[in-house]
Amino acid sequence: MLRGWELLARNNSGSKLIVYQPPGALFWRAEKEAGMPRIFAARLCSLALVLPVSVLLSSCGWQSLQGTRVTVNCPSWQMMSSQNPGNVGNQLSDLIALANNNIWAVGGVSDTSTATESRNLIEHWDGTRWSVVASQKPGFEESDYPDSLLRISGSSASDLWAVGDGEEGFLEHWDGSSWQAVANPAQPRTVYSYHFMSVAALSSTDAWAVGQTLLLASPTMRGNGEVALIAHWDGKSWSIVSNPDLHADLNGTQLDDIAALAPDNVWAVGSTSSVEQGQLALIEHWDGKSWSVVASPQPQGSADVNSALLWSLDALSPSDIWAGGFYELSGVEHYLLEHWDGHAWKLVPIPLQAKKWTILHQVLALSDSNIWALDAESTLLHWDGKSWSRSALPEAEQHGYTISRMAALPNGQLWLAGTVNDPLSSGPKTLLARSCS
Repeated sequence: MLRGWELLARNNSGSKLIVYQPPGALFWRAEKEAGMPRIFAARLCSLALVLPVSVLLSSCGWQSLQGTRVTVNCPSWQMMSSQNPGNVGNQLSDLIALANNNIWAVGGVSDTSTATESRNLIEHWDGTRWSVVASQKPGFEESDYPDSLLRISGSSASDLWAVGDGEEGFLEHWDGSSWQAVANPAQPRTVYSYHFMSVAALSSTDAWAVGQTLLLASPTMRGNGEVALIAHWDGKSWSIVSNPDLHADLNGTQLDDIAALAPDNVWAVGSTSSVEQGQLALIEHWDGKSWSVVASPQPQGSADVNSALLWSLDALSPSDIWAGGFYELSGVEHYLLEHWDGHAWKLVPIPLQAKKWTILHQVLALSDSNIWALDAESTLLHWDGKSWSRSALPEAEQHGYTISRMAALPNGQLWLAGTVNDPLSSGPKTLLARSCS
């Protein structure tokens, strides 16, 4: 029997189905007897539980799928009880799902209305409940910048990295027993501060972080002095790795996400801008020796009043990588989704329009026929291999749900992290939800 599923009906005839139901879920899973090569899956219908295969397929709208594993898109979401240690505000920015009993979420909390009182928040799911795990507060002097963790990634259950931002960027590491602050890369006199936006780890001796470096003003500095930041961890310390000088003279260059597939295959996305061309989507690649810019579509054209930006990156394989963001053309925003097939980046159209902000914040690829995207309005977009559809948490607007990030378990179950902006409460609360599959 499948672990976690309740056997509802069984018949030893090869023409019948074994039907299971996950506890508390609203859909069914059915499969032929052991040794049969085909699996069947479907949502709940009102028919009897044990029927010939042909009857179920025709009457209940079931689809036959080849293989030994089926991921069912769940029709509902379960809101999870989470911790809110802050007296004024609590928010979650990202999460990583390692196993059913090992999920991490990061963000920040506030105890007073003063920004300097904000601190990191790390929560952990052990399969039963969410709990707060102690985190080290960066050793910055008091400032007007709150401390908050933005992203989390890792190579194993005992090798996790979280990056955050405050007066400057900071890094924390989980070694399997505790979270510890790790020193930033050495900062030369020409640098004012580092700001980390994302992190990816291949092993305990090979991790990458990206973001933006703010340079100190100088007579020779171009633009506003904001350049792309790429840092590498070798198991002992973080160091800055040089990346292409794009001569940005308007709003600078920034890298917002990174995906590491191998020591000689790492990708990063973001944007760069100039007076002549405006803001352009940016994709860079590490081949084991150096970083280089890789050509990518610029659907906004060359007019400086238009713009494009990539915020998210996810990889299924070296020849199957997805990047998401937005582009603005003639004052109208559009979803921007690009795909790498091993040879070139190409545009992937999403024929949907958001109510207000047509911007992709995250792309999560589970397979070529199971792609999720999160937009700026906390709407979930899904590609099933044939078409795009839109969904959202139930009564999201009424309850003030804001989704920050998504993560998926190996079995395809989705988890969401974000904030509940309930006007009746003392302040924002953490939001954690999961699909019922």
